[in-house]
Amino acid sequence: MKEGANFAGHYTILTIGCGTGCTYNLILDRKTGAVGELPYGGEQQQQLKLRYGLKSNLLGATWFDGDLCVEQQAKWNGMAFEISNSPSGRPEEVCRG
Repeated sequence: MKEGANFAGHYTILTIGCGTGCTYNLILDRKTGAVGELPYGGEQQQQLKLRYGLKSNLLGATWFDGDLCVEQQAKWNGMAFEISNSPSGRPEEVCRG
């Protein structure tokens, strides 16, 4: 939190470990103090990697589901995440890269 906003202008995405390969992810509104959950994380999305930036409202996610690497994107509308595509399996290199 000390590092400041890291997503969509004034939000902070915070990742908390919940075990080997498991993360729990929150979005914090630095203007209002509101806290919400990301649509990604937990035991079902092992080795989750999130991609996001301060100047973008897009959130990319890759994770493993068994031996399959899954990739998906979501868009933040200021109140909630809108999933922009169905999860799709990719070569393992997508998740490991």
